[in-house]
Amino acid sequence: MPVRIGKDAMRHNLPVRLLTGMSAGLVLAALAYFFWTKSPGNDVASASGSPGTVILRLSGSNTIGAALGPALAEEFLRQRLRATDVKTVRGDKEDEVRVQGLLPGESSVRVIEIHAHGSATAFEDLGRLLCDIGMASRKIKPDEASRLAGFGDMTSPAAEHVLGLDGIAVIVSKANPVQSLTKEQLARVFAGEITNWRQLGGPSAGINVYARDDKSGTYDTFKTLVLGSKKLVANAKRFEDSRELSDAVVKDLDGIGFIGLPYVRDAKALAVSENGTRPFVPSHSTVSTEDYALSRRLFLYNASSPTSDLARKFVNFALSPEGQEIVEKIGFVGQTVAPTQGMSVPSGAPERYR
Repeated sequence: MPVRIGKDAMRHNLPVRLLTGMSAGLVLAALAYFFWTKSPGNDVASASGSPGTVILRLSGSNTIGAALGPALAEEFLRQRLRATDVKTVRGDKEDEVRVQGLLPGESSVRVIEIHAHGSATAFEDLGRLLCDIGMASRKIKPDEASRLAGFGDMTSPAAEHVLGLDGIAVIVSKANPVQSLTKEQLARVFAGEITNWRQLGGPSAGINVYARDDKSGTYDTFKTLVLGSKKLVANAKRFEDSRELSDAVVKDLDGIGFIGLPYVRDAKALAVSENGTRPFVPSHSTVSTEDYALSRRLFLYNASSPTSDLARKFVNFALSPEGQEIVEKIGFVGQTVAPTQGMSVPSGAPERYR
């Protein structure tokens, strides 16, 4: 059905071009949210008790949103908006935080909301106008891009931004003697076809499988790179939060799971090989060269013509040298070109290769 866009929407500078390309339901949702935020009394309350106004919303990947997202938001407030008293406080739900600070000349805090419930929610929330930037630890799927066509081409350089590189680490307890597995072995383990560590050169003990939940981009990438047509074993223990999964595997001598590289924490990352090639442990160097078999890219997504100028500024900051330093500091691989030293060369390699 046609939707009339009233004078109020135009007077408040609502993105008319964007609205006219959307369904009636999305237009009504956009207008309702916009005028709700413009109404008196709709500032959010910060954890410190002082009133605050949300100026930017990020949603999606837990891999990005658990640590990297808040770190980028804090420095964005400090370096780009010259905010003071910057801090991250817990939000209303698990895996939700508010990064807040005082802008020059203002008395109330400004807030960047980060909801990290999985990569799938990045595109769901973008479509429902519940966030300005989507965080994803996988590339947008064709059906997701199609549903967001009203926002422009979501695979264009204006909308899709590579934030950094990551490696999906397969982890076990440090007490587990197994050091490496092939992708084929991993597929059979996580599909429930291999059920005892003895089949992999370990002790005689049942294998307990840990995995991220269905909304996770980490799980989606693992499914694509490892499981293929196989299905995850039904009794796998599922987690929304990478840190919780890692800590659970550490406590389970018979456990095995997968997470992003910065979340290995106290676990042991296994070396992974493919098609008879040399096994590699995930590390900064093996992920940056993509020698590690389970390397992947991390993304930020926004409308190709962002309705929020802050969204564009935040993405530009995340991709700047200052932002990429934070990517590296958190434990991911940034995109700054740097020489690599200490790369090992396989024994017996031809002299020309050396």
